[in-house]
Amino acid sequence: MLLITVAVLNRLTFAEILMRFRLDEHQGVRKLAWLDRQGLIELLPKNRIRLRVASNFAWRTDGPIQRFFQARVAAEYFSARFKGPDERLLVLNGLPSPPTWQQFQRKLERLAIEFDELNREDAALPAEDRRGYTIVLAQRPWIFSFFADYLRE
Repeated sequence: MLLITVAVLNRLTFAEILMRFRLDEHQGVRKLAWLDRQGLIELLPKNRIRLRVASNFAWRTDGPIQRFFQARVAAEYFSARFKGPDERLLVLNGLPSPPTWQQFQRKLERLAIEFDELNREDAALPAEDRRGYTIVLAQRPWIFSFFADYLRE
């Protein structure tokens, strides 16, 4: 289900999904029908797909997808060395004021919207001309536990 959902959110057509993944057509249609019943897509004639949700929708806090991501996907994703020509790992630390932090959060939101717009434009290209990329932007007030041991109370 997750595979089909991610493929649909990335605007792959049903034909492209079948071409890219080992998936029986009947299984695929059943999964698309389930997504239709859940209100995530509209399954159209000839197995065409219309998204009913934004492709960059937010996960439910502590919901099943977020828990699955944190338990299984994050460790695999971050096990990479991030040395390839199209890989990048940025870790930024700072002590901004609350207004500056709010301004930065708005910029991150705009960046996410821009990424989604670019991805939507590229959806018109054939699947073989596109690559799967995952961008993880995470933010939270945090101090490394090793440093926390040295903080004055």
